[in-house]
Amino acid sequence: MRISEHNRWNIRKNILSDLYGLHLDKINNKKEVFLRKNLALEYAPYTEYIAKIPDHLLNYGYKYSVKVIYKKDDPINRYSQTWSVSLKDSEAAPITEKDYIVYPSLYTEVAAIIEREQEIKKEKGEMDAFISNTFSVTTGSKQIRRMWPESLHKYLPAEPILVKRERNSKGKLVLPTITAPSQLKTRLVNNLLEK
Repeated sequence: MRISEHNRWNIRKNILSDLYGLHLDKINNKKEVFLRKNLALEYAPYTEYIAKIPDHLLNYGYKYSVKVIYKKDDPINRYSQTWSVSLKDSEAAPITEKDYIVYPSLYTEVAAIIEREQEIKKEKGEMDAFISNTFSVTTGSKQIRRMWPESLHKYLPAEPILVKRERNSKGKLVLPTITAPSQLKTRLVNNLLEK
């Protein structure tokens, strides 16, 4: 059975989200925890002063961003992104929207997050390429079942069930007898008369 373009897109999306979605969500949660720690370190020298400032003069509920650069001297594996977290209305936020830096005490934590993220994204890219390659070779579900490991078969649509049809003595198909509703002729005549 041929798989439509829309179904291929859905199959690809479902496979990638099932295999890697949970892991990427965990990484995003770790990033958020890191950003909150980094913000706490940013405010640490000023906490006694911030406590004295009235609440209506502080900035609440905005975004905090950190520019993360990892392996900056390595042109192939260089990582440069801005991580952001939206702060709750009760959390004090920086006044300016500049990108802050990573505190040195958190370098190892950031390196672990980045290494894990790159590992998962590499696996996801390989799986995406595998799926795209198989769909570029064929769109038939039977052929794809032969190419894919059995663990991925659950994402493919079910094969249609073949119905054996009766044949007469000459080998021609015998069509089943289906009678039309008895009121059909009456309805057609009434429709013609009403026009």
